[in-house]
Amino acid sequence: MRSSAALVGMAVVRGAALPLLLVGVWYLAVRAGLIATTLLPGPEQVFGAAALRVFGDAEIYRAVLASLERIFAGWLIAVIVGIGVGLIASLSLRARLMLEGPMSACRPLPPAALVPLAILWLGIGNAASISLVAFVAVWPVLINTIAGIENVPRVMREVALTMGATTRQLILTVLIPAALPSIILGMRLAMGLAWMSVVLSELVGVRHGVGAMLLSLQQNDDVAAMLLLVLLIGVLGLSLDSLFRAAIRLLTRPHQSTLLT
Repeated sequence: MRSSAALVGMAVVRGAALPLLLVGVWYLAVRAGLIATTLLPGPEQVFGAAALRVFGDAEIYRAVLASLERIFAGWLIAVIVGIGVGLIASLSLRARLMLEGPMSACRPLPPAALVPLAILWLGIGNAASISLVAFVAVWPVLINTIAGIENVPRVMREVALTMGATTRQLILTVLIPAALPSIILGMRLAMGLAWMSVVLSELVGVRHGVGAMLLSLQQNDDVAAMLLLVLLIGVLGLSLDSLFRAAIRLLTRPHQSTLLT
């Protein structure tokens, strides 16, 4: 029987195989002259000189920290609003009918179209950026909360009410625990959307942030550093998702197989 360390090692090798293959193809394509280095610098430029410039400057660390702060602030707002409104819509048919139209109209709105309005209404700075993140991230939490509660067996509700449970007890001891797998999935999806939207929101109106730094590099025609930063955004997004899954494993061990599949 293989040890856990060996299994983890195999998983790491398998996960790294495709990225390494793509880097190899990238290197060969640039070396063969199939791609102009002005459009796509080679890996040695991106992970060499560009990496030294980017990671040798304290600005990258301030930018990542600023972006993470906006992500978690917007995500937390999205979780609170999404679960709260989802509960209301699930428990009240009148509220559901009132919310269904605005939800259907607002959910497809592209984040890029909201950036000018956010700046106009909230000004340049964190408020506009965090609000945009919250708006984008709220939908998976809201939809999954409604779906999770609607899928709770009616018999569970009836038994709780028969035993004299109040509405608050019904929500806290029956509905939310039963709908937790769906809610957790919505929170996880919201985290990914928060990371994507924060980069967009930082392209205008903020001084520090990954998006603002990406725009600065574009204005300076530093293609290698731009590409490095794009790759870093992907790695940070993957890391956030992995940390979220690890936290859920620790907090909800009895439900691991349901919550993290």
